[in-house]
Amino acid sequence: DTYTFTHGTTWNPSTTGSYTVDVYATALNGTTDQNTSNDVLSSVIEVVTATTDRVVLAEEFTSSTCGPCAGFNTGYKTLLDDNNVNTENGRITSVKYQMNWPSPGTDPAYNPEGLARRTVYGISGVPDVVYGGSNLPTSQATIDLLMDIPALAEIDSEWSATGGYIQCDVTVNALADLGSNVSLHMAMIEKEISHNVQTNGETTFYHTFRKFMDGSNGHSMGSMTAGNTYTHYANSTISVNSTPAQGSYDFWVGTSNMDIIVWLQDGVTGEVLQSDYAMFNTSSVDEMDNLARFISVYPNPANDFAGVEIDLIDRSDVIINMVNAMGQTVYTEAQALDAGTQKLNFETSNLSAGLYFVNVNVNGVSKTLRLNIAH
Repeated sequence: DTYTFTHGTTWNPSTTGSYTVDVYATALNGTTDQNTSNDVLSSVIEVVTATTDRVVLAEEFTSSTCGPCAGFNTGYKTLLDDNNVNTENGRITSVKYQMNWPSPGTDPAYNPEGLARRTVYGISGVPDVVYGGSNLPTSQATIDLLMDIPALAEIDSEWSATGGYIQCDVTVNALADLGSNVSLHMAMIEKEISHNVQTNGETTFYHTFRKFMDGSNGHSMGSMTAGNTYTHYANSTISVNSTPAQGSYDFWVGTSNMDIIVWLQDGVTGEVLQSDYAMFNTSSVDEMDNLARFISVYPNPANDFAGVEIDLIDRSDVIINMVNAMGQTVYTEAQALDAGTQKLNFETSNLSAGLYFVNVNVNGVSKTLRLNIAH
């Protein structure tokens, strides 16, 4: 039998944190209970100062050699579009991992990082969708159910690109104690491609995963406590190839067709605490694209030496200015460089470990890159 009970006294917790609520049941139906060891039910309640709307992460495992996937994906796309998927104000984000089965297993978008996500969830068949870290039925009801659960973290993320060099900045506000098992994942996906057609009749593929910025394990956030703000910066280089080989991380189209999806996930429970559609920052990108095809700082992180690699369209005046987190200039250099790929190397062994900002100025147009120094 089910019994609903409302306590007559209002409980007003004095502080935030975890509380245990014990419910006792004794003398049921006026009789003596012969087993009193199971008379108590305990539950933990988390008291927080604030919550925010949850942005649901949907991770699909699919394949262009899977017959049932073709029919499923038609309705699945409609469901996602109806919920404004992968948009600035949408409440759902989507990443699709292409798998290398069933036979003939020739989907060229399959790669080891997609396999790593399959392993995390124990996926044994396709199509299969994991919502918020849980394997749930695909329906509007499922999405609504998850959207109704308040989130205990806020994520704000944006990315930029110079040629194939990608930077992404993420800010996370913890609204509760989230523990020390949380990782941040940053997935680079192609919005829409029609290049990996195989045997199941599908000709267009959406939200196709290509590469993680911090690898498939993500970036460990350490201990996350209520009221604190956490930031993370990552960079990566992408390659564009009209016919990527299976197992590669190459893109079919590149940055003009790219999105980055960011999420926080508990590595113990598997729960996705929050996700975000990273906004593309267009500041000065168009101007720099007229001057340089590619700018990167390498290696990153650096130890004893670092360098700036730049592919100039024409001979240009280039100024490199690097500052530390306090805004102090630690390195500067100015040169007139010929067109083509040029490299400027500098010593970092005498610099303290930490985050530095490398400003590259080409004929008066600037681009700032992040450089982590670790000894």
